Amino acid sequence: MADALFAPANDFSANLFSSLSAGDTNVILSPISILSTLYLLLYGSAGSSKTNIAKTLRIPSKSGQDEEKINLAYEKFQSFKKEFKNREPTFQINENIFVRQDRQIKPSASFEGKFQLTKVNFEESKETAKKINDWVSTSTGGLIQNIIDAGSISPDTILQILNTVYFKGAWEKEFDENKIKDETFKNFNNQEATVDMLISADNKLHAYYKSKSNIKAQIVELPYLNSNLSMLVVLPDQGVAINDFIKQLPKIQGSLLKTETSESKVEFMMPKFKFDNDLSLNEVLIQMGMGELFIEANLSKMLIYNAETQPIQISDITHAAVIEVDEKGTTAAAATKIQVVSYSFIQNPQFICNRPFMFYIIDRNTRLPLFTGVVKNLPDKYATF
Repeated sequence: MADALFAPANDFSANLFSSLSAGDTNVILSPISILSTLYLLLYGSAGSSKTNIAKTLRIPSKSGQDEEKINLAYEKFQSFKKEFKNREPTFQINENIFVRQDRQIKPSASFEGKFQLTKVNFEESKETAKKINDWVSTSTGGLIQNIIDAGSISPDTILQILNTVYFKGAWEKEFDENKIKDETFKNFNNQEATVDMLISADNKLHAYYKSKSNIKAQIVELPYLNSNLSMLVVLPDQGVAINDFIKQLPKIQGSLLKTETSESKVEFMMPKFKFDNDLSLNEVLIQMGMGELFIEANLSKMLIYNAETQPIQISDITHAAVIEVDEKGTTAAAATKIQVVSYSFIQNPQFICNRPFMFYIIDRNTRLPLFTGVVKNLPDKYATF
């Protein structure tokens, strides 16, 4: 990816992953899938919506709303995807906009051939959910089968913007399945687990050992067969907690990804693993700059509608991903969904104190607190003493 595209994409993906990986669970996501849907949304937006999406995508703009620069960024990203798809047959990327049957997508030369357009009846929620899930399943080799459920679809749903990616690559140097052995893996909570450990066959790998002052990690690069793709395996130095390392990604990921490896002898072991996750991107994207679009979105460059009488908003952005790594190679898939609805689908916010909460008793005139408290534990009303 050219530097002009790498810098904002790297900044976005590092901040996104850092925010989503703060807990104690495994996380897998596809930045290219999420970027694809957001760039499509960017091109179809106008006004402050376009500005806020560009800000979220870290697209530099001196004026804050440089239409030409933003559109150029979109075109560069589309060119990258086209060139990438032609170069990497083992990596597939697809897009589909499912639009309500009585709505029209604006014709645009920049949209033509970029995605599939499917008219649906969102009032038939079960049928529409099946149609969307079938398309996602087909596009991901059956790895992701349920990106949406019928209950999340309302008659007020206008658009479902979908992107899928699918990758299947064999290692350039396969691991010998006869050398796989049981080894101990120390989990996040320091509990130990016995796992199938892959062991390099000839110990000659592309590796980087010495910790840079701003990275503090060892890196091994595992190329895929007949491909320009590789897996970078990043092991933080002893004593560096994984979450502390991830917090630094917004500062160090660019340097980490551009680390030059060279073929060296290294005793390399990595566990086989397989996992998946479903992620809500709403909160993190709101924090990164897209909050306004969840209140009111201007998609007048994409959709034919009257913003004054038919205001719309983004109601949900979700991402599902799965990965499996074994001695043969890697299989991975991801899907991203953006749901756009009309205002009538807005639900009243919920405020249900069924977990610990704080409270104040205040003077309404001065706003000074007379009492301050926190409720953390309550007795069971049916408990016997």
